[in-house]
Amino acid sequence: MLEKYGAVTSIDFIVARGCAYVVMETREAAAKVVDQLRDPKVLGQKCKVAWAPGRGSKGKEFDPSWDVNTGISNISWDNVKTKSQVEALGNGGVVDTSTLPPQLREEEIAEVEMES
Repeated sequence: MLEKYGAVTSIDFIVARGCAYVVMETREAAAKVVDQLRDPKVLGQKCKVAWAPGRGSKGKEFDPSWDVNTGISNISWDNVKTKSQVEALGNGGVVDTSTLPPQLREEEIAEVEMES
């Protein structure tokens, strides 16, 4: 059902909650799913399709930056203290490495593919 919009990178089923989190290969593909797939049925059950924060941006410190309507977290670099946080933010999300402050800049981080 989803692959007609683009490649699916991963699907995490949360059986206890009756839901699944799907990561598309590109943001463009994910946007198509959210925009075009309204109230789909899976095994006869109505499903909700919505944006969710990337794995790396989950946490109370990043909640205020999340916009559920656009599926974007605008996280200030002031809230990111370590290089490992930069890498974590790329898990299920995209990090604009061109805006990294000098203290977080490192070739190996800048070259890591940050899009899932």
